[in-house]
Amino acid sequence: MKISINIIEKVMRKHVVQKNIRDDADMTIDTYEVYDPNHSAFKENCLYLLRPEGLTDSEGFPEGLNVVCSGKPDGFDIEKYQHVNLLIIEGITPEKNMNLIISIFHRYNSFDERLNSLILENAPLQEIIDLATQMVEMPINILDLNHKVLAISSEMDAPDDPIWKSLKLGYMSEYYENIL
Repeated sequence: MKISINIIEKVMRKHVVQKNIRDDADMTIDTYEVYDPNHSAFKENCLYLLRPEGLTDSEGFPEGLNVVCSGKPDGFDIEKYQHVNLLIIEGITPEKNMNLIISIFHRYNSFDERLNSLILENAPLQEIIDLATQMVEMPINILDLNHKVLAISSEMDAPDDPIWKSLKLGYMSEYYENIL
């Protein structure tokens, strides 16, 4: 399953001290590796884990690269890294950081396997929606072509959101993609 730097940032939020996430940071990451400064061929679908000393030459990173750095180098200026998706993590060791990244990938791959299994088994839409709700961590629903709600998140709600309330009632489905 592909994930985004936004998911990584959300899970690691309490350890992120600086970040730059570009507007085009889509669901593109499906692997990770420890950054090797002697290796110059970057993969678009990879999350690179760096130590602070690896974050010295901003021009050496291609546009849109996904990077998590375990610590902030001396004299660091995030403005030089506006072309990459970058999270600066502090308060945990590089090893703990790596273990956290591994657990994030494991969690979302497990979600992906469970979701595919439910779909292949023709599970009820409610089971599929509830698992999808856990994945995206926000309430969602499925509407039919007549704007009737077929399934809605049962374990999560957004009671103060008038748009969500309308969606629960089947209204405004023409805006559904924007809300998603």
